[in-house]
Amino acid sequence: MENAILHGISPAGRRGSILVSSRVEKAPALPPSRAAQRSLAAVPGQHLLIEARDDGVGMNEELAASVLRPVNGNGDQGGGAGLHRIGLANVHQRIRLNFGDPFGLEVQSVPGSYTLVRFVLPVMKQEA
Repeated sequence: MENAILHGISPAGRRGSILVSSRVEKAPALPPSRAAQRSLAAVPGQHLLIEARDDGVGMNEELAASVLRPVNGNGDQGGGAGLHRIGLANVHQRIRLNFGDPFGLEVQSVPGSYTLVRFVLPVMKQEA
């Protein structure tokens, strides 16, 4: 939400909106994920999608792809863009480290229209 407000809506210079939604989807192609805690088990064939969409300034395809790149030793995300934002890349990498490569963040954006950030997570259940 912070990114949607600071980087999407505020620069637009107008009122905006943020829509947050979630749903569980069948995902037969995804392998079982690792559980971050031993008392939790992933539900095979399902994943949780959490989406945040704003109607702010949006960003071009190159910038949208760059926000998920791993941070290099200099504290920027590489690509020569001079970016020093590490929040989304950090969250993306943590999800992948905890649950595996099929999971993480996805970013879609159209300049002047919207940005959508999607969290793709395994559905977890408490083991008895």
